[in-house]
Amino acid sequence: MMLVVGPLLDICALFTMGSAVTPEGAAAVYLSGLPVNAVHAAATVLTLLLVSQPMFEKLDRVKIKYGMMEDSTQ
Repeated sequence: MMLVVGPLLDICALFTMGSAVTPEGAAAVYLSGLPVNAVHAAATVLTLLLVSQPMFEKLDRVKIKYGMMEDSTQ
């Protein structure tokens, strides 16, 4: 997450903050965004750890109730 979403979002800042994109400017933008990206990644992992299991249980109940994901070649 931190290596995918963060740099993608930082590209916007890179292109909108300055007129010329230089390696030094790119390094500054990516390094300044590193703490925010780390917090974002940690919050995402924590949220998934807390919410994913109950959500998967509810989705399994819906799949059983409505007969989803069954073999329809019978």
